[in-house]
Amino acid sequence: NWGDNTGLDSLNVDSETPIGQNTSTIKRIWRARHTFPGPGSYSVRVEDPNRNGGVDNIDNSVNVPFVIETLLRISPFASQQNNSVVLRNDPVDIACTGATYVYNPGAIDFDGDSVAYALAESKGVGGQSAPGYTFPPASNSITVNPLNGDLVWDQPNVAGLYNVAMTIKEYRNGVLISEVLRDLQIRVSPGCNNQPPVIQVDESVCVDAGATLSVPIRVTDQDIVDDITISATGEVLEPPINN
Repeated sequence: NWGDNTGLDSLNVDSETPIGQNTSTIKRIWRARHTFPGPGSYSVRVEDPNRNGGVDNIDNSVNVPFVIETLLRISPFASQQNNSVVLRNDPVDIACTGATYVYNPGAIDFDGDSVAYALAESKGVGGQSAPGYTFPPASNSITVNPLNGDLVWDQPNVAGLYNVAMTIKEYRNGVLISEVLRDLQIRVSPGCNNQPPVIQVDESVCVDAGATLSVPIRVTDQDIVDDITISATGEVLEPPINN
C-alpha cells in the first residue's frame, strides 16, 4: 500500500538470504518503483498474509499479517532529498529467562538527520495493533532508549516466542520527515547456561580527516570454552548511498 490509494497485490522476490542463528529464518527482498502524485505525507505499508505460528503475545498469530510501514514525507522543495534510515541488525534474536536482554537495530542515516527511537506494538491488518497484542512479560521492565535505540528487556521471565516493535523517527531541523516501524521477534529460552561476553572499547574517539584510526577492542567471556567472533556495523563502514 503506497499510501496514496494505490498498491500492489504481489511482487516477485528479488533475493533470499538466511539470517539469525536459525537458518530456517529467511530475509526476502522485494523491489518496486512508484511515482507519487505530489508533495505530502504517505504511509507506505507492506502486509505479508501470515506471521509464523506460536507467537505468545499475539492471538492466533499464524492468521495475523506481518506488517511493517514507513511514513514518507515528500517536500515541495526538490533540493530537500531524503533517504529513510537503514537498519543493519537482523530483527530476530534469542534471549534467556532471568537475564537482561539488549537489542539495537543498527540504524544508519546517510543524510546526517537526527534519529529518535520509541517502543511500539506489533501491527496487523490495516496497520492496526495485532489482535490481543501485549508487550512481552518482564521481571522489571521493557524499554527503548530514545537516543541510542537500545531495547532493554529486564528481564524475560517466561520462555516462549514474542514480538515487539519500535519506531525509528527521523528529524531535520526539528521537523519529522520520516518514520520506520521495525518488528522484532525474540525467542526466549529457559535458564540458559551462558554468560554474554564483555566488550571493552572507547565509546568516543576523535580522528583527523584523512588520518588512519586504530581502536583497540578487548572481549572477554566467562564461558572459556566458547569461541568468540567480532563484527561491526556503522555508517563509517558503509559505502556512499545515491539519493
